[in-house]
Amino acid sequence: MASFGADSGLGRQVEGGGRSFRADFSVQLTGPVYIKRRLVDVSASDSAFKERLEGPIYDVNPDMTRYILTVLAKPSVTKEMKGLWERCPSGNYVWTIEHVFPQGENIPTSWVEMIGGGDKSKAQEIQSSRVHTLGSLTITATIRSRAACPS
Repeated sequence: MASFGADSGLGRQVEGGGRSFRADFSVQLTGPVYIKRRLVDVSASDSAFKERLEGPIYDVNPDMTRYILTVLAKPSVTKEMKGLWERCPSGNYVWTIEHVFPQGENIPTSWVEMIGGGDKSKAQEIQSSRVHTLGSLTITATIRSRAACPS
């Protein structure tokens, strides 16, 4: 067990706003217990995690969406494929996140038939609640992205 008190040398001089004070980190740390406590403190509750995962995750956090999609795609990656996190010289990702459900206001008739049973307002309602969810997202290297990023 390690003790980090004022005389341990781990106190910290804090300056700002014209004032200065010494912060005393008098904390008892016990390795795995401390790590577990910190992880619990910064983690979302199960219900909040589930809500985010089932909601419009792409709108909320595109980077986490990319992470989840790359983890799901990783078992299918072959050695001929570029890494899922690789970037082109332009800085763009080779693999892009694509929406399966069309994003625009003009939902194609075939989608209105398939999703809304021919009812355009029902299709638009489903689109607005599902377009940015994991079930409507995929990660792919398009022909254009591969051409723009030579091997």
